Amino acid sequence: MDGLVGKSQAILDLERVANAAAQTASPVLIQGESGVGKAMFASRIHSLGPRRDKRFVRLNCAVLQNPAAGLEEAAGGTLFLDGLCALAPGAQGALFEVLQEKKTDGARLLCSASADLERMVKEGKFLGPLFHRLNVVAVRIPPLRERKDDIMPLAEFFLKKFSAETKKNFTGFSDDAKAALEACPWPGNVRELENVIERACILGRPPLVGAQDFPFESSAARAGYVPQSGLSLKDAMNGFKKYYVERALRTVGGNQADVAASLGIQRTYLSRLLVELGIRQ
Repeated sequence: MDGLVGKSQAILDLERVANAAAQTASPVLIQGESGVGKAMFASRIHSLGPRRDKRFVRLNCAVLQNPAAGLEEAAGGTLFLDGLCALAPGAQGALFEVLQEKKTDGARLLCSASADLERMVKEGKFLGPLFHRLNVVAVRIPPLRERKDDIMPLAEFFLKKFSAETKKNFTGFSDDAKAALEACPWPGNVRELENVIERACILGRPPLVGAQDFPFESSAARAGYVPQSGLSLKDAMNGFKKYYVERALRTVGGNQADVAASLGIQRTYLSRLLVELGIRQ
């Protein structure tokens, strides 16, 4: 891939930031909802910089215990810490100590966060000095619903990828497929779009992907929840909440922090909704 996929102003701006950030050794904090492409952006920074021929090591902060070991593994290359908001308090302190003492083995540090780290600092859930140490270059990747111009370029990119993998000669999308893709709110962002196109390539028939190849129930359902007639307002609202939360769980994954971030709500409120609406994970 020669660059970030898309044609929106946001993508053009992000490409410029990636080019500038790639020429430095400063930490970069990449923020945005789950599934927006934070790992792809980190990889882009690595590929544009002087460390491009060295290792790009991606570690999940939810299971990371020893950040120093990760820096050693990426020595001379790039260490990408994915999901910084899930980093345990002990690991936060250890990472800050390593950075303060500059024991990074020459590795470049990139981090991602789907939650508001500044708010977490204020709530005492994230180490303030570490946040300020990592927040040298801060980048926010907008959700896909805020950059509609990128939907079709991304869909075409994934179509080419999965056409090759499934050995099917898809040449494009039908008009109704394009309309369906552009109408979808994509709560799971780029990750959800990728999954939808992969499914369409597996189940569809060339040469064109049609709307019938997507897991959308109807044109009305694509726009959101359609309640049954005769429901009270309270029941209709609860039905919508259940529909939307369950969809986020399917598209974002089972991590409650990521799901809450994608929905724009507190994790504690999400936990309460799961109980109130009878949603099982």
